[in-house]
Parts: sequence; structure tokens; C-alpha cells
Amino acid sequence: MKSYRLSALIMISVLALSACAGSGRHLKTGKTLEGEVVEAEGIAPYNAADLPGTKAASLAAAQRSAVELVVGVYVNAKTRVDKSVAIEQSILAKSGGYIKRYEILSQGQSGDWYKTRIRALVSTKELREDLDSRGLLRQASVG
Repeated sequence: MKSYRLSALIMISVLALSACAGSGRHLKTGKTLEGEVVEAEGIAPYNAADLPGTKAASLAAAQRSAVELVVGVYVNAKTRVDKSVAIEQSILAKSGGYIKRYEILSQGQSGDWYKTRIRALVSTKELREDLDSRGLLRQASVG
């Protein structure tokens, strides 16, 4: 009987420790060595006939929003307006490529829409390189 209790105690301890170990992998908002972690939300029209497609579209919109948040750090408002087509076609079109990891914080139907909220690690190195190669980085201003 003692060995059964000991085994049960060991199993509970192992489960408790493994649960704690997993919690360290969650993304925390802010700058990291790999990039920047931001929270963003995406919405897509709700289509009950294609729920997987609806979820995928909502997730893609959330990822795009996450990249847009980080792009704003590197591109000033004037450049963003002047070069909106270039940013749209070259940067935001491949927003999934800048997302290194993400966690879904919440998702679900909201009226006619499906919303997904994520916390995402955006690779600032790759994003900055792409913006720089296209001449879209902030220009130093005088005065």
C-alpha cells in the first residue's frame, strides 16, 4: 500500500512540475531578442458552412494586424500614407512570414463576424531588412 501511495505522489509531483515548466513558454508582450511580441485582433465574415476557412481568415487578419503594429514603429505616418501601396503589397502581403510564433488568446463568433485575438512574436530583424531594402524606413528629420 505504501508503494502505491509513493507512486501516486511521484506521479502528481511530476505532473505538477511539467505543468509549471510549460507555462514558461508563453509569449510575454514586449521586445525580445527574436523580435517584438504584440497582441492583435483579426476579424473575418462568419461562414458556418466553412468554419475552418473562417477561422483561417480571422487568424490571418490577426497576424496582419500584429505586423501592422510593428511596422508602425519603423515607418512614420507620412511615409505610410505616401508608400501605402508598397507597404501593402510587399510587407503586409507576407505578414505570416514575419510571425515566428503566436498564441491564440481568444476566438469565436461575434454576430456576423468571427474574431481571433492573438499574441504574436514578430521578427523585427526580417521586417526591418525588408522595409530598408524598399526604402520605407523612417528618415531622420532635421529640427
